Amino acid sequence: MRRPRAENLTALKKRLERAVVEGELPADFDCRAAAIFFATVQHGMSIQARDGASRSALMATVAGALAAWKTMAGTVEA
Repeated sequence: MRRPRAENLTALKKRLERAVVEGELPADFDCRAAAIFFATVQHGMSIQARDGASRSALMATVAGALAAWKTMAGTVEA
């Protein structure tokens, strides 16, 4: 199980790095930290879903992750 998780993390990091190169994300965006954070969220949600978490509980996690994304990507309005 470790290998697929590592591959997922690598793919996510590479995609974020491409977004920085293409100007979709700020030049100082921390791709490694963001990839680790969102992979962790994904894994946690997977476990919650397996354990029977409700859709609303999972969507609450999504809302938190999106709030974190806005902060990480510098899209939070002042």
